[in-house]
Amino acid sequence: MRENKKPAVDYPCDWVYTVIGTNRNALHEAVEDVFRERSCSVVLSRTSAAGTYCSLRVEAEVFSDDDRTNLFERLSAQDDIRIVL
Repeated sequence: MRENKKPAVDYPCDWVYTVIGTNRNALHEAVEDVFRERSCSVVLSRTSAAGTYCSLRVEAEVFSDDDRTNLFERLSAQDDIRIVL
């Protein structure tokens, strides 16, 4: 039987989130809302062939597992963000 073990992560560290949505500008605004008081790097990652979806690569320093999870949850709660990876 395989146990579910979390990988060991040394904090603080840089963490990358990928956010996916339908409107590039709305995605940027949603990321800015979450990272309002923090520094992060945001780069267009991909756009679907039909141009329906796009993804942004968001990189930021996280300070703990709770911090990383909190940012993930806050990104997921944004209306314009469909998926967070």
